[in-house]
Amino acid sequence: NDFELKDFIERISRSSTGSGIRGKPEEFNPQALRTTFEEAIEGLHNVLRNTEARITTVEETCRTEEHEHRKRLQSLQKALDNAIERFEDLDQRVNFVATKVVHVGDQLEGVNTPRSHDVEAQKLIYYFSEYMEDRDPLVIIMEDPVKIAEAADIIQKLYHLSQDLPTDGFEKVKNRVYEKYKEVENRLKCEFAVAHQAKDVKKMKDIANTLAPFKGYNQCIEDFITACQRNQFTSSNAFDDILRICERAYDIIKEVFSDYNHIMATLVENIFEGHAKDYVHENLTKLYQNDKEKYLKALYDYYGRFNKVTSTISTKYDLSSDASIVNKSKKSIFGSYLEDYISVEEKHLRDLFDNSISSYYASIGHQKRQIATGGLLKRSIDTSGIGDESLISQEVAINLLSESRNAILRCHLLAPKMNLAEYIWNIFQALLEKLCSDHISYAIDISLQSTWNPDGRFCDVSGQANAIIQLLKKHFNENVLPVIGSTSIYDNSIKKKNEVLQQLEEKIDQGLEKSIQAAIGWLKHILSTEQKKTDFRPEDSKVVVELTTPACSKCIQFIRQQRKLIKSCLDGKNVEEVLKELGVRFHRVLYDHLQQFAYNSMGGMFALADVHSYQDCVKEFKIPLLDKLFSTLHALCKLLVTNPENIRQLCCEEQLASMDRNVLQQFANLRTDYKTARLAKHFQ
Repeated sequence: NDFELKDFIERISRSSTGSGIRGKPEEFNPQALRTTFEEAIEGLHNVLRNTEARITTVEETCRTEEHEHRKRLQSLQKALDNAIERFEDLDQRVNFVATKVVHVGDQLEGVNTPRSHDVEAQKLIYYFSEYMEDRDPLVIIMEDPVKIAEAADIIQKLYHLSQDLPTDGFEKVKNRVYEKYKEVENRLKCEFAVAHQAKDVKKMKDIANTLAPFKGYNQCIEDFITACQRNQFTSSNAFDDILRICERAYDIIKEVFSDYNHIMATLVENIFEGHAKDYVHENLTKLYQNDKEKYLKALYDYYGRFNKVTSTISTKYDLSSDASIVNKSKKSIFGSYLEDYISVEEKHLRDLFDNSISSYYASIGHQKRQIATGGLLKRSIDTSGIGDESLISQEVAINLLSESRNAILRCHLLAPKMNLAEYIWNIFQALLEKLCSDHISYAIDISLQSTWNPDGRFCDVSGQANAIIQLLKKHFNENVLPVIGSTSIYDNSIKKKNEVLQQLEEKIDQGLEKSIQAAIGWLKHILSTEQKKTDFRPEDSKVVVELTTPACSKCIQFIRQQRKLIKSCLDGKNVEEVLKELGVRFHRVLYDHLQQFAYNSMGGMFALADVHSYQDCVKEFKIPLLDKLFSTLHALCKLLVTNPENIRQLCCEEQLASMDRNVLQQFANLRTDYKTARLAKHFQ
């Protein structure tokens, strides 16, 4: 602990006085305090002297040990220098000896190699001479299974040696050597097959190494590859078995053959060129003759499985250097099918589209008519009657779009990359022709040429057509445009698509125009047949004016039916535009209709009530222009009931102030009291 002087003094003070320096004055003894301090100081001097003596002793000890340590370090450094010098000397001597050993080894090898060759030549001469004497010196060796490798080495060397000899004089011996060569070769191949069957990988490896110099080595590999596939294709889909076969064979191939990558590539090629090719050809040929849809689906499935299997094999078994094998097998298996793929796909789609549309017409009891369609295609087969069912079907359209999407998906996999954009456009063009021209346009043409009734049937046709067109545009943007967007066919393709859709839109506009005309015609018919002159010149003054006329009630009921039909069949801006056109035309009809009658005061109230009801009905359209038109017409009708003295003030109000005075006067002239009340002066 640190020494605190103040605490030290306090402790000795307390010990000398008993209560410390703060005790009672009469109890304080300064002499005792002095004595205590003197003793404490003397004790401190003794501690100081003892401490200095210990420090001196420790310093002397450290100096002595430091001197001894330096002497030891110098001794060790000298020993290290001697060791390094000796090591360098020893290294030089080792290098010298090694050089001598290498030189002697080269000399020994120079002597031993010719000697080994001589021994080998002597042995071959011996065996060859035995064969020349029509004896078989390898019989004894081959009887020992352990020495079959030695016999194989001898016979293959004899065989190569015999091939360099002329036929004259050596024909018999050459034949005998060749027969023995084949015998040994066949025995090795048989033993390899037996070892493979017994799963004796070590023996297979030894035999493969022995058989490698023989001509039958490749045949042995072919037999091995065939055995690996025997009874292994057990699944209904051959591609499911290929990975399993390769996985089993790879473990053996890697252990047995030194060039296992090449052997594995040969196995893969053999599988694809053999069973896989036969499997694909057999199934696709059968499906092509019976069912094109299943044929295309199977082709897509097989080709996709082939790519997946080859990708897995190339990665797992390191066959990237043998990529040509995959390409060769792909061309061999699928080449003939891919060449005419797009023609089969297009024909299938067109037939499928025709069948879907025809089936729908048959389900509703309709048969196609032959009609001219203004430059589009002509339809055949005359019939009568359309029936109550719509000739356009969103369900059919969705089916056609789905089939087109599936075809595009197949095209991405099966079509060459350089032709992908062209093929996908051809597929979409078939959809465009069958869906737009043969289905939507046909339904619109039939509707346009049929008798027009205000039943809103064309609104339903138009609504479904617009819905299908939106689906078609979405399909084009998602599946076609990303492919053709950056190609040379983009501009021409967009132009063709827009031309077809523009023709449909023009026909739809024409049909909606006829629908509006039919509705307006029906409203005119109601007003002309239901509206009586007495409705606005009643003789009974007690008629309740809040009730609308029968003609007004029927018109309002019809208008609301049309509004509901339009909103349910159309969407977006089309609803607003059609309702606005219907409202504007009805306003004109109603304006002209009201000017055909003369109004007494009670009849004016009826007219005002009718227009107010029309105004409330049109407000449901939620179109500001129509609200303004009918509000102005309602203000005009007030001229029929306003007191003569208030007419001038009414004409100055906001809704009528901007109108031509002649129009206002013309409307006021419909009152029966126009002359008697001298109303003309209010418009001068």
